[in-house]
Amino acid sequence: TYGDWSSDVCSSDLMVAAGEAAIVSDGETKKATVTRENNSVRFQWSNLWAVIKALDKNGVPVGLDAEGNIRVTPESRVEVTASGFKPQSTAEAWVFSTPTRIGTAAVGADGKTAGTFALPKKLNAGSHRIVLLGLDQSGKQVKFTLGVTVVEPPQPASRTVIVVLIL
Repeated sequence: TYGDWSSDVCSSDLMVAAGEAAIVSDGETKKATVTRENNSVRFQWSNLWAVIKALDKNGVPVGLDAEGNIRVTPESRVEVTASGFKPQSTAEAWVFSTPTRIGTAAVGADGKTAGTFALPKKLNAGSHRIVLLGLDQSGKQVKFTLGVTVVEPPQPASRTVIVVLIL
């Protein structure tokens, strides 16, 4: 294991806008290629890649917005798949602006990991980032960052019920 990386995550958080992505490998920010497929965002540099998809709080996939970006609400979930990690290690998932670890996922012998992580209930609307942090194949820190937008959950429609009594 790698210990507590919270200070590393916080001190080097990348400011990327919704739909933008970055990969930090060996301390250097790499220009990631971003594509959209199957209502998810995929970003890659060299042999490092990640795919992130939004799910509602019940686990149902949510489509990308009109610009092809991920929009979530508080209590939504994100499904993350990534490759390029050190085999048999652990990856951490975080959400920013306020750094919050939302879970961990085991990395397989093939260097791939996958997990579904619930977003905090008190996540404010606005620009945020999903970050996946771990060790690369050589044991150095690697970080995947994707910008997402958090929106307020839809309010249930109010209904007016009229009761007519006939006497």
